[in-house]
Formats: sequence, C-alpha cells, structure tokens
Amino acid sequence: MSSAEPEAHPVMPEDFDLRALHAALDAERVKRGLGWAAIGEELGVSAATLRGFGERRTAEGDGVLRAVAWLGRSPESFVPGRQLATAGERLPEGLAARTLRFDARALYEALDAERAARGLTWREAAAASGAGSGAALTRLREGGRITFPEVMRVLAWLGQPAARFVKTPQG
Repeated sequence: MSSAEPEAHPVMPEDFDLRALHAALDAERVKRGLGWAAIGEELGVSAATLRGFGERRTAEGDGVLRAVAWLGRSPESFVPGRQLATAGERLPEGLAARTLRFDARALYEALDAERAARGLTWREAAAASGAGSGAALTRLREGGRITFPEVMRVLAWLGQPAARFVKTPQG
C-alpha cells in the first residue's frame, strides 16, 4: 500500500490509532532488543509495513491484527476513549498471532444482517458505519481485503469486537 492515501478515508476522532500502534511496537521492539526485520519475520509481516504504521492513515488488516496480538492487546485498545480489552476482545497470542486473519465473509454476513435489520442499502450502511463505500463492504462477501481504521468503524457500528471476526488456519 502506498503512503499516499485517498481522501475517501477521513480521520475520525474515534479511529484506530495507527501512530499509537507504531509507538507501542517500537517500544516493545526496543525493550526486547529486536530489529524491525526480526519482528516482521516473527509475524509474517514486512518490516517496512510495520515501520510504516506510524506514517499511514490506513493499513492492511491482517498485518495490524498480528502486530496487536504480538503486543498482547486488542484492536479496541488502540481506539481513543476505549478501555483495555474485555475477555471477548482478546486475540490469540504466541505462535497463533503469526497466522491471524480477518474472516471477511463472517464480517460480511454480520453486516448484511444488520444492514437488512435497519432497512438500509449498502451505500447507506457504508455511510452510517464510516466504511467509505458500499462496494468496499460488499467485496467482503468474496473474502475482500480489510483495512484499518475502517474495519474498527464498521465493528463499532455493529457493536462487535474485532476478535469475533478473527480466525487462524486451525480455527
């Protein structure tokens, strides 16, 4: 992903804070005496991606999930005003962190159910949730790409923790 981000991704006060994630990663990296490449190898995420969290407005979802889990935190803990993780928000840690992925299809199903319950079109659901576009939401049906902070906006709209839509190859 390039560092130039389209205007379709406005910054919202309650957004997932990629800069705070970068700062937490950097502090933990220094504490453990590791380089960015070592963390990247451990997580299956490029070192450039990890270093770039502090400079981007959006980031690929699976890489963010893995970094957050490596820190022993929840994605919600990087949203200003949120408290630390509740039991339902905890991500798998340890070796499982390297394999975390969003279950885009499950997220699509939850979105579709909520959209239908509220009597909204996909465009209206995208506007209400802050997701950007209806097309971005409908692409999830095919396992489409998930990005931060948009996914956290959608999850807040659904009232669901990110952990509910996370999977590992074993689960």
